[in-house]
Amino acid sequence: RSRACAEALEAVVRRCFGTVVSGPLLASLQVKVLDRFEGEEAAAAAAKGGLFSFVLLVRCERDYVNEVLCALALWTQLEGCKVACTCLHISGSMRTMDNFIRKTLKGQQRRKQQQETRKERLKSQQAE
Repeated sequence: RSRACAEALEAVVRRCFGTVVSGPLLASLQVKVLDRFEGEEAAAAAAKGGLFSFVLLVRCERDYVNEVLCALALWTQLEGCKVACTCLHISGSMRTMDNFIRKTLKGQQRRKQQQETRKERLKSQQAE
């Protein structure tokens, strides 16, 4: 999925900024998928017209941050599915980005556990 995301984002950059700006920008652009959502789950969600999400780490030179943010906002499709991007964090170093990702993922895991606990409580209350 990383390659598909990178190619789709590169296409948006080329379409929006042309060859003059997109050349050096694409030379510095790196895309990595951090949160995988693939296979049967993704196909089922796409077939139902539902939503699924994943986290991308996009690296570029500081000079091109605004252009990359613009391209993310204008990115509408990935492998035939609709896409909507949100920037969660902009960082100057990999260490601060790493800290942010760890903190965010821990928060997501904690929220999922809380939701599961609530569901179990509701089921037990309904059973009584």
